[in-house]
Amino acid sequence: MGIKQQVKRVLYIDHRPANRKAIQMLLQKNDIEVDSMENGFQALSSLEQKEYNLIIAAYDMPLMNGVEVLLTLRHQYSKTEMPFIAFTSNQEKDVIAEFIKFGANAYIVRDNNLNPLLKKVQELIK
Repeated sequence: MGIKQQVKRVLYIDHRPANRKAIQMLLQKNDIEVDSMENGFQALSSLEQKEYNLIIAAYDMPLMNGVEVLLTLRHQYSKTEMPFIAFTSNQEKDVIAEFIKFGANAYIVRDNNLNPLLKKVQELIK
């Protein structure tokens, strides 16, 4: 009987289906379970029902943007209890500053290279 390895589970929030599929495939290939949601309300509801090691969120989403999700999250969890990565194509300095100010562990600009995201995820959930 071997030692049971702890499941690593990430919650990814992005309203674009293609982005959700790409991140899901990347993380699953690296033995990380992923639940993906299309908006912040779904994500916050899922947080009440499941445990996650990390949250990744886009900025620009309908109903509730990534900063609003982060603000809500930080009322319940510290940066160490629930790491948060902002993963977005938005490179506006004020958006980046808001994420950092409100407690994001990292801000990664989305482009075709997903390695920086994977590296940061692995670092934060080790």
